[in-house]
Amino acid sequence: MESTIEPCKVRTLVVPIGTWKKDAYLAAVEELDNHCEIRLVDVTPLPNCTFNPQVFPHGRVLYSFQSREYDSNSMMFLHDFEPYRKLFVVIGLCNDGALSADMCIKELQERYGSAISYAVIYNERSGGTEEPTKHIFSKSDEPLETIMCDITRNFLESLDVYYSSYKHVTLRSPGAIGGPSVLKTTLTGKQIQTGSLSSAPSKRINTQSTRIDSSSSSLSLSDEPVKEKSKRYSSLNALSGSSDKSMQRSKARQLKLLANLQLLTGQYTTSMANFAEAARILYKIHDYIWLASSLEGIVTTMILLSYLQIPFQVPPIIHSLCSLSQNATSVLSPSASRRNSMQSLASPRNSVSTITAATLDVANIDVPKLIKTVADKALYYYDYSLSYSVEFTPQVVYCKSILRTLTFMSLCYKSNGFNRQALRRMIFPNGLLRISPEAERISEDENTFSKSEIYQYSMKLFELQLKLMDLPSQIQTYLSLSLIYDNLNMLRKKAFVQRILFISILSHLSKDYISENYQDLINDLLKTYRITGWEPEHKIQDASSYNWVTLQKNVLMLIIKVSTHFKNYKNVVEYSQILLKRFSHTLTELEQRDLLNQNILPYQNGYSVEYMDPFLVRDVSFSRTRLEEMPMLKVLDKDESTSVNDTHQIFNPFATVHHKTKENETEEANYFLVAENVQMIITFQNPFKFDVKINSVNFTKQDSRFMKVLDPELTSFTIPASSRRQFCVGVTFIEPTPSIHQLDGLMISVFGLSPKFWSICKKLEKFDVVQRCSRRLVPITIIDQQPTLSFLSTTLVDNRVMLLDGTQTDFKIFLRNSSLSSPINYCNISWTTNIEVELKENYWVNLSPDDLYDIDSQLQWLNEKFISISSIPDEIGINESVQLDVKLDVTRAPFSLEWVKITIQYGFKKSDDDEAVYVKSLTIPLNITLQRTLEVSNVNFVPIPDNFEEISEIPWISHLQKQKDIQTKYILMLIDMRNSWLLPVSFVFNYEDYSSEKERLDSNETRRFVVPIRRIETSSETSHYSNKPIPRIDKTKQYITSGLTLSQENDMREAFWCREHILDCLKCTWNVSSNLDAKGSVEFRQFMEKFDKQVIRLVYPASNTYDIKVTASETTVKVGTPVRLNIIVNTRLKTDLVPIRYSILDYFTGKSVLNDHPKSVVFQGQTSTMVKPRTPVDFNILPLKRAKFQIDFEVPGNILTRELITITVE
Repeated sequence: MESTIEPCKVRTLVVPIGTWKKDAYLAAVEELDNHCEIRLVDVTPLPNCTFNPQVFPHGRVLYSFQSREYDSNSMMFLHDFEPYRKLFVVIGLCNDGALSADMCIKELQERYGSAISYAVIYNERSGGTEEPTKHIFSKSDEPLETIMCDITRNFLESLDVYYSSYKHVTLRSPGAIGGPSVLKTTLTGKQIQTGSLSSAPSKRINTQSTRIDSSSSSLSLSDEPVKEKSKRYSSLNALSGSSDKSMQRSKARQLKLLANLQLLTGQYTTSMANFAEAARILYKIHDYIWLASSLEGIVTTMILLSYLQIPFQVPPIIHSLCSLSQNATSVLSPSASRRNSMQSLASPRNSVSTITAATLDVANIDVPKLIKTVADKALYYYDYSLSYSVEFTPQVVYCKSILRTLTFMSLCYKSNGFNRQALRRMIFPNGLLRISPEAERISEDENTFSKSEIYQYSMKLFELQLKLMDLPSQIQTYLSLSLIYDNLNMLRKKAFVQRILFISILSHLSKDYISENYQDLINDLLKTYRITGWEPEHKIQDASSYNWVTLQKNVLMLIIKVSTHFKNYKNVVEYSQILLKRFSHTLTELEQRDLLNQNILPYQNGYSVEYMDPFLVRDVSFSRTRLEEMPMLKVLDKDESTSVNDTHQIFNPFATVHHKTKENETEEANYFLVAENVQMIITFQNPFKFDVKINSVNFTKQDSRFMKVLDPELTSFTIPASSRRQFCVGVTFIEPTPSIHQLDGLMISVFGLSPKFWSICKKLEKFDVVQRCSRRLVPITIIDQQPTLSFLSTTLVDNRVMLLDGTQTDFKIFLRNSSLSSPINYCNISWTTNIEVELKENYWVNLSPDDLYDIDSQLQWLNEKFISISSIPDEIGINESVQLDVKLDVTRAPFSLEWVKITIQYGFKKSDDDEAVYVKSLTIPLNITLQRTLEVSNVNFVPIPDNFEEISEIPWISHLQKQKDIQTKYILMLIDMRNSWLLPVSFVFNYEDYSSEKERLDSNETRRFVVPIRRIETSSETSHYSNKPIPRIDKTKQYITSGLTLSQENDMREAFWCREHILDCLKCTWNVSSNLDAKGSVEFRQFMEKFDKQVIRLVYPASNTYDIKVTASETTVKVGTPVRLNIIVNTRLKTDLVPIRYSILDYFTGKSVLNDHPKSVVFQGQTSTMVKPRTPVDFNILPLKRAKFQIDFEVPGNILTRELITITVE
């Protein structure tokens, strides 16, 4: 971008001396550029020098470092008019301390004779006899900042000599020096017509000239500065008193030259005064081009003084030329405007067109508006000079003036005002901004210049015939305008300007108008079009960002044409590869083929050429040519041993069916054996519109230790255009890997280029990631040859077995190690039945806790007790046969059991300390048929009706007669048994201390049996069944709440624990009468349903909320004899009264006798009453006829509390 303060920067050329590498040299130049601002207070004073730094110690010397001499000779005609365009300083950077310093300085003076100051900076000087000079420096001896201060002092001394040579020289305008070779500012036809000079403006200017001349004493500097100048510049004193116009012109131009040099040396206040004095004289003599340049110098000093935060006063000539009195509302600050209004009210005689000197202070003026006004006036005078044939404004000066003003306005807009941030951007357009948030604002108005105002001002450039300018000037103009539009966020305007620049470059290229010195311009183009540093193939931010790809493509095509023109084939190859790599989607098929065949492949031997698609390999996988079982890596538990129990399975019925376990958690890894041959399937992509030739595929040096390509000559193939293809390469494995080896890429040669490593790019990412693609690592494990265990036979017929329900059986399994190289010293056996497989994975989700316990307990028994295997050897030798003794237990097996698969995992452990082993699996299926024997068709519980006073030989009665309080402590369990087998079956019941006599059932016979059971007594262990949760067998499941209320859950717990108590105590063993070896047991859990509340009340009295006990004075009486009933009600509730209701029923019919006529019994007048808990209460009845009565007592609403007693009337 065109710098706003370009006239104050010292052009400095930095050249390498010695043997530099490009990166190191550029880094050194960048380090030097970090010290481009030198404070005059840090520079050693020069007492007898015109540019003594002590004159203005607040000033700065600003350097513009260039690594290449650019446009110096072509602009020599402007060196008198704009001396800042001259190359002043040459600095040599030397990295060879052995080189002679004098020779280096001498060579710099010979090569760059137009410069005035030279210096050589060594990285480190070697010891020698050479005496140091003031032009030789070493970074090892002093810091770079000190070196730059010394270079600045030398520059100021040399500039003093340079200026002294101009004191007696007549300064000429650029048109007079360059003659016809200087391009005059050329406007469009309409602009020329409207911009022609009329008599009115001329008359007005003459009037102003007269006014200024008549009041020159008020506009000139004070007397003291004039005297000081007369002493310092004695050559000008002779001209001061002369009235000759040429002498005044010479004096004014000398003042303007001095002001320019003072601007370069940091003496800003003196420079502003000299610019103002020169402008005053130049205005009087109508030297408009020099006048406009002086006004631009004043603008530059205003910006620099604002940057230094030094107050200044606006020169009176600016007030006169810019008519500040007529523009007070726009130029003066609001506070100053109000103050002036107050003064005008206080003194009406004061002229409105007059502004006091106080208002000329910077504190009372809107500085950015004033700068814009002065710049407009300078452009006005540049425009005014176009009518002259010699004293005209060159077009390059005219364009630079507009660009500097535009840059100033756009930076104010971008920084939201004329603040510290805007000033830093003006002073250091390429530097980093380090502005604190609380930095002081220069202007409080955040809308100094609007976007539309800046855009309208930029239209002045399009009124010029820019195509007539030389190409470097056009490029600089369009690039600066492009960056200005970028500051305004006007991206389409920016693209439009870049397109114009593109067309201009093409037109000059066809005329052979470009030289090799335009490499910097090419770099600027790449940077402006955001081609440099934009790497969508590597950076996800670039891939997902919006870009002007069509413009970028056109720019690259242009650069390729330029490079081809100069036979710079290195650039041709580089930029052609960039085009194919990043912009292939914008290229036609013909363009892609031409770039490949004409610009890349012909130069692959001399330059760095690589294939353009970084995502060539999209996937790699391996496929076996023959199907066989491969060993898997199994992690061993520390306490695991070769036993029948699979200790890693603590009841997980889906371990081998649904879920990954330690055995198969590495199933997806690629396991291969040494010397095994497989096919490697490689997926290639070709995004281009031409075919891609793959010459060879191989492994890296690291991967080649373990695997190799079978036939490298068969790895050549072609990928069709715009396609993705898979190709197979034969691979064999050489030696085992110590662990899992990660294959991360392949060595591939494309188009005959040298083999290059290509990563496996599985997936291209788009958002929220760091890398452009996710690289895939293919895990490969190569192991030695493993043993093979073969199944020979079993003692079962066709591996089938038929068993009676509840029995056990034994059989043998015969195995052999068929391996000839490895024994088997690890063996682990597990099994799976159809019961586990048929269950859904989430079978437990909708089950209640008691149902889930039944299922899980059954599955647990299947996993732990169903099969037991003995005689497992510690090691099976090579080609050795073994037999396993297997016991099959179906005592608790469900009737749906149909098959079981016994899985033997085996392998070879190299040592006992191995934490993992590679295992194979041998599965032996067995088909099972269960035949039912004894079945329970029904189970019921009833209370004991009588005391059984008469001696009986029935086993259960005789057992009860030996007990006490049988009616309160015992109940009867009625079991209906059926023999479903073909032969008679004998069996015995056992319940706690009761054992029945041997019973017998013939085939298909059903009979009821009675088993006396003891009620669950209340104790510290059993009194809280409702508070005892139902246990979980598999605690790895995450249960969800059942949705039951607290009362319902308590009832479920009581029913569960009562049922479990009965099942634990009740046993039944049987045997076939004709074959005593055929014996088994009955699993009552399959037949016994859940208990209802009535059964719970009988089995577990502690579950009742109320307990009623009734006793009668007599149970057998004669007619007319009163009967007294004693009732006691116990309850767990804390209450004072409990309601009791009773009913008298006919024992045989079950009908109530309370309403009989005539009455058969007399009672106490009401059938309900309130009693106190645990307090005896008597009820009296009087039977009136012979009958048998049943009297029921209950608590209303609690039917389970019912208690009955029988009275017989004779």
